[in-house]
Amino acid sequence: MEPGERARRSVQQRADDAIPKKTGLLISQNQEEALDLEFHLSTQLGLSIIISSSVNEAQQILKKTSIDIVLLDVQMEHANPLTMCKFIKSDEQLWNIPVVALLGERDLSNRNHALNYGADDFIMRPFDYSEIYSRTRAQLRLRELYLQLLENERIKVLFEMAGAAAHELAQPVTGAMGLIQIILDKTEKSKDLNQVDKELELLYECLQRVSDVIHKIQRIRKYETTAYAGASQIIDINKASESSAK
Repeated sequence: MEPGERARRSVQQRADDAIPKKTGLLISQNQEEALDLEFHLSTQLGLSIIISSSVNEAQQILKKTSIDIVLLDVQMEHANPLTMCKFIKSDEQLWNIPVVALLGERDLSNRNHALNYGADDFIMRPFDYSEIYSRTRAQLRLRELYLQLLENERIKVLFEMAGAAAHELAQPVTGAMGLIQIILDKTEKSKDLNQVDKELELLYECLQRVSDVIHKIQRIRKYETTAYAGASQIIDINKASESSAK
């Protein structure tokens, strides 16, 4: 294998092994530098990069697009590009997106300002692309871990809520089924109440199905989802209760 081909495959393998496909927002007015950064980030990390040349435009992109990381050039023609950090960190939907500030050479004052404004990390010029790779990848990993913890906590809450719902529903359903059974027993010999018997039997069957669902929910410890209306997903209670019972 030729050295050039080996290097190309090595870079591609590095990107494939790095992180799942994610989207980064690069805010910079230096077009040449931005394109160079885009090439390295997409090649080394597999990042899909959106380039914005203004803070206002970037804010609109963040509102409409799912972004995993922001790289902010503080050397822009703007009153204070670091206000972008505050915009992100003060928004309840965006605050967990990591922001990496791109600073000038030996720009120690802006380094401190960037961190005070909420930047998660910084990279100083001249750029070392191995450092950009490492720092960007680290921030993406931290975000991924945070989102996984959030999802685990959400699932835990859902299970606890399902358990509480099952507990609260079990007693009245059981009581209703018992009363219906008593009524059916008392009217068993009466021919005048045949229609009532049929209706009570149907009601009993309905409550029996509710009771079965409650018992399935109580057995759930892990779950699978199934397609529902549109693109939404719901827990497949039958599969979840069966797999948890094994």
